[in-house]
Amino acid sequence: MNHSENHLRSQMPVGLLASVLLSSCSVEPAHDRQTTASSTTITVTASSTASSTTPLFRSVPDDKSTASALVPLTSYDSRQMPDTALYAPMLQCSPAVFSRRDTITLHIDAPHTYLMVTRPDSVSFSLTYPQPQEPPNYMLVPSDMFANMPVIRFRADIRATPAMYGRDTLETVFDLPGKYVIQIGEKFGTDYDDDVDPEAAGIFHRCTIRHVVEK
Repeated sequence: MNHSENHLRSQMPVGLLASVLLSSCSVEPAHDRQTTASSTTITVTASSTASSTTPLFRSVPDDKSTASALVPLTSYDSRQMPDTALYAPMLQCSPAVFSRRDTITLHIDAPHTYLMVTRPDSVSFSLTYPQPQEPPNYMLVPSDMFANMPVIRFRADIRATPAMYGRDTLETVFDLPGKYVIQIGEKFGTDYDDDVDPEAAGIFHRCTIRHVVEK
């Protein structure tokens, strides 16, 4: 510091001199403050994201899952051979009468990405559909794979989640005696015009089989 600067300070009022000294102190750069605030925001966001991805469905062993009921296409008994007539149904389900010890076979001759079963008490089970919320082994097969399967077989003791709010655990599908409706299609849940019959229009197809409880 030179002589002229000392002289200038000696002539300053005390209050003004204090202001000058304070202004010369180091101040945190604006970009540093912004970085700190940004880091805090990221931390909070990450915490929120983690809590929002909490699984809704319980993990189940593969041998207890819906997918475990899939049966390889090997041999059929006489009750499971398809009708090959010219005007045969686009969806054929066999056997017509079954128990929980049987294997159900579907022969499909129509576009399909959905597979649903409805019980006598009107409770429905989605065995596969596009972009499911459930874990992969909660589906019988992935929907894109099912779309390319003209035949699918599964055990009648299959378990799946009901298509009902609040029921997100696997339940026995064929649990009651009576008639079950099996549906396949591509556009389930779509709003149709009042004068359109979705089944007649080929949007989906269904068949009915009857479950008997063995004593």
